[in-house]
Amino acid sequence: MTSPFARRPSLPGFITLVTLVILAAGYLAYGFALRGAMQETARRGDNTLQLATTSLRGKMERFERLPQFLAGQSLIKSIAQSPRDEALVARTNAYLKSTQQLLGASDIYFMDKGGLTRAASNFDSDISFVGGDFGFRHYFTEAIKGGLGRYFALGTTSGKRGYYFGAPVTAQGDIAGVLVVKIDLDAVEQDWIGSDDALIVTDADGIIFFSSRPEWLYTAFAPLTRAKQLALIKSRRYGAVPLSGFPLKAGQEVAGQTLLTVQTAKAILR
Repeated sequence: MTSPFARRPSLPGFITLVTLVILAAGYLAYGFALRGAMQETARRGDNTLQLATTSLRGKMERFERLPQFLAGQSLIKSIAQSPRDEALVARTNAYLKSTQQLLGASDIYFMDKGGLTRAASNFDSDISFVGGDFGFRHYFTEAIKGGLGRYFALGTTSGKRGYYFGAPVTAQGDIAGVLVVKIDLDAVEQDWIGSDDALIVTDADGIIFFSSRPEWLYTAFAPLTRAKQLALIKSRRYGAVPLSGFPLKAGQEVAGQTLLTVQTAKAILR
């Protein structure tokens, strides 16, 4: 009797077996290579994100305590008590302008408790905030209640993006107005443009308001509900700028990482 262990596999079967082994080995090698490449890309992305976050946070931290400091100055308290005093308004305008120039803020202004701007660093410019009613802004509504207002929006007067810090101004024990500092973050964004990595900053509604890809600005990652659309219109956060959908074609999990496929004007980015 011939032992089954002494048989030789038929030639076609042997070739098939070897082919399957080679294919399996190739697939495993590809999987390891892909996972390694994705992990390296993720590490590089984390490093880039950390640097971008540090730069953005550093810019903002430089100014976030300024409104509280200015709100405590005697001149600001005085105009809060006498917002119609023309001589006091002139002195406050000059003070805010010199402070803005010294510190490099975009704009600094004082609003009375009704939300009307009484003095501003840009009082003598074509886009002066003086006389403007910004009481609908979130930074005002938070500060007038005694909190610290923080808000990103397009300026309704200037049309320029900015981040706003607001602090309550107290006079004789009552909140009599709000001191606002607006900062321009365009310089930070300019450092991102041209980077090999795509960087974005979104608001709470998922709308991109800073990006290394200018064509992605004011696009929403997810469809905006009717309630969100109405809230944005009410706050005038983005003015009359149309908000479109982010050009996301697909998203998938690859080697433990989320890979997004994005359609651009020129090509598809992954």
